[in-house]
Amino acid sequence: MPPFRIHVPRRQCGGYTLLELVVVVSILALLAVVTLPGTRPSAGETLDLAASRVAQAIRFARMEAIRTGNPVYVEINRNTDRLLVAQANLAGATVAAGATLRDPVNKQPLDIILSADPVTAGVDVTNDPFNYATGGRQASVVFDARGLPFSKAGGNYRLMSGGDIALSSAGRQRTVYVDRITGRVRIQ
Repeated sequence: MPPFRIHVPRRQCGGYTLLELVVVVSILALLAVVTLPGTRPSAGETLDLAASRVAQAIRFARMEAIRTGNPVYVEINRNTDRLLVAQANLAGATVAAGATLRDPVNKQPLDIILSADPVTAGVDVTNDPFNYATGGRQASVVFDARGLPFSKAGGNYRLMSGGDIALSSAGRQRTVYVDRITGRVRIQ
């Protein structure tokens, strides 16, 4: 006697057709598109991100100067909203060609236009941030091998007397402070 077989139609085997999968994926994609515009950061969040980015870049510059024993240059220019971190060249020009340092996390060059960067768009630098007793306010500072902030003008070196980077967006403001003695950074 031949073995007993039960014939089950294919449709009852339980799977999903390609058409059903395409419909479900399309619905999920539509829901994602509808909800994503509401997830953009507010002006206050963007300002906080920019302040954090500036503070992290300055901290990195200071720690890199201590780690390598080589001076590191930081520029935060209010006219161009530029944030630059590079190896300092104290013999001639402030920054040697090709000396831009890279972000330790994303490995991108630390040469950013804050007002044009997707993460910090709309944020402006509103002052020359670094103050020197015998040179006024400037856009740049150099950290030495001990992490101390200074400036070089001609052949003279002078310690920073204050550092406050004012950032603004949509009527709000955040300030990143650099301690004049230790070079440590905080946000307020």
